[in-house]
Amino acid sequence: MPAVRLLDLLTRAQRLAWRELAERFAEEGTGVEQWRVLRALAGTDGTTMGHLAEQLQVPPASLTRLVDGLVDDALVYRRPSTTDRRRIVAHLSDRGAALLERLEAIAAAHEAALTAGPRPELAQLHTALGPAVAACARDR
Repeated sequence: MPAVRLLDLLTRAQRLAWRELAERFAEEGTGVEQWRVLRALAGTDGTTMGHLAEQLQVPPASLTRLVDGLVDDALVYRRPSTTDRRRIVAHLSDRGAALLERLEAIAAAHEAALTAGPRPELAQLHTALGPAVAACARDR
């Protein structure tokens, strides 16, 4: 049997961690992917769909479906760009910001629970992954 590869371990860890988070977000009527979009829009003056797809590493068609749902729920709105009317910019609505605030509290509690207790290696992994991911992103 081949050795377990780093990418396999990272994927499995992500899926396990996100499963419980997804259950908690479902109580708020949303999901992890929607949360990621809301987070990406927070603190911006709007983001083009292309930039958002690249930032989230989501295929443009999938992002469009995600944003369509967020628009339908009045969590996000779209407007033509002020600098290029051919481009569409997504913005976080006030309702979306309020939901994001609740989701961030849920996510913070979930992360604290993951890294607490008898699993100090998770806290170490968290500390190590930040710089590693940043370095990989710079190398792209």
